[in-house]
Amino acid sequence: MLQDDLLQALWENQSLRQLFSYDNKNTAPFAVGLPESLQAAAGAAGFVQQGVSLCLVAPDTEAAAAYVQNLRAWLPEQQEQVLLLPQMQLSPLAEFQPEAEVIAGRVRVLEALAEGRQPVIVVVPAEALLGKFASRETFAAELLTL
Repeated sequence: MLQDDLLQALWENQSLRQLFSYDNKNTAPFAVGLPESLQAAAGAAGFVQQGVSLCLVAPDTEAAAAYVQNLRAWLPEQQEQVLLLPQMQLSPLAEFQPEAEVIAGRVRVLEALAEGRQPVIVVVPAEALLGKFASRETFAAELLTL
């Protein structure tokens, strides 16, 4: 299939492959200045070739949603494995809980990571990383599946 050939060709490009390689200091690689479509293609190629979960950070919620859409276009058979971790969108002065849809989206992503049944790509708006997260062990112990 042409799409698989394109992903393979992207993976064979040493510069793009290095975007998904860690150095000995365990610092995360990053790409700045790549067009959104190329970032998604490179992320899809890395996901297919490495077969491990990836966390890709987008500058904001709008860019993250576009990133998810582009990744799902590149990975039609793995669309369910491309997840968006939504931002909580709470003001410190607000007296209400976040929307149920936001909570459900966050639990869906955290559950997929905690269970680890299959690799996933988690796309995260940078703002979503500002909140606190429970450890994997704590989350897994408290998870109740209905």
